[in-house]
Amino acid sequence: MTEDLLTRFLLSVAGNPKILTSHISLFSAILCCRKCGKDSFNINRRNLMKLSKIRSTATYHKCIWDLIEIGFVLYQPSFDPLLGSEMTILN
Repeated sequence: MTEDLLTRFLLSVAGNPKILTSHISLFSAILCCRKCGKDSFNINRRNLMKLSKIRSTATYHKCIWDLIEIGFVLYQPSFDPLLGSEMTILN
């Protein structure tokens, strides 16, 4: 299932000049953090940044908003470091 989502993502963004390697890396990290194949789950910015090798919070937020804009994820920030933000992968 995760491989299908990654393949669909890569094929759909291949011709989009706005999508950079940081977007691909972040989406891959999001898929890695997915819990038991659920579409909605909580994520932690630090973990995603570490997995995706993104060092700048500005880059992280730009990539998240770009992924929302192209329709691959929904993101609900919580501002609670223990709870984490809610991420939904759209099919």
